[in-house]
Amino acid sequence: MSTEIRAIQEVYTIRGEQVTVVTKARFDYATGKQVFDQELDNEAIHTAFDAYQSKHMMITPSRIKALRQRWDLSQHDFAALFGWSAMTIATYETGALASETNSERLLALEATPELAQSLYESSKDMLTERGKQAFRGRTGDAAERTPQKWIEKGINQQFEVTNYSEYSGFSAFDLKKFANMALYFVEQVPQVTKTKLNKLLFYTDFKFFAQNTVSITYHTHVYLMGLYPMIIVYYMVQLKMQSSLQKK
Repeated sequence: MSTEIRAIQEVYTIRGEQVTVVTKARFDYATGKQVFDQELDNEAIHTAFDAYQSKHMMITPSRIKALRQRWDLSQHDFAALFGWSAMTIATYETGALASETNSERLLALEATPELAQSLYESSKDMLTERGKQAFRGRTGDAAERTPQKWIEKGINQQFEVTNYSEYSGFSAFDLKKFANMALYFVEQVPQVTKTKLNKLLFYTDFKFFAQNTVSITYHTHVYLMGLYPMIIVYYMVQLKMQSSLQKK
């Protein structure tokens, strides 16, 4: 039988919605009737799915696979990050439509890769040892190269000279404690100015040091006052953002 391939318009119903696409189909050259072709039929279905995904801004199979490979994870381990079965990811990567909820979660990770760390922390017990090593290998160095890490490193280096001295309360400067104490005053004191915040931090540390021989933040208030603006502005913004996100 002699056949030919023609472009035709077909309508598919996907999740109750009609999707019209132009696809290829095989026809009997002599009779002009359409004949079955598994490969072309599958291609037509994928074309319809692609059109539906594009219209509803859903993630596609190729993007899901690329997202998984970004962390060098198997389908099992990538699915474990979300609490899904390995079969779920396998079917998505071979063309099945993701649910709207799952698509949104995958899109969120694609847009904000930093979310992977929190997903990992909450689901790492479900990952294989190989998966854990792969994930840490892909995220460890990158996490240390973020702008926040570079700024933190720069701030900490400014205090190395006076760490473990009488000026720092006989310990090393604790950036996290300092930031949280600053955030506490910002949230508790109405319309606090930078100067007022500076004084609150100083007197709090000074009083605690007088009573306990160690300070709270181990910050060298006398010698590095010029560094205050950078620390306060940066960490007030960072911690306020983190605090707001946690409350949502």
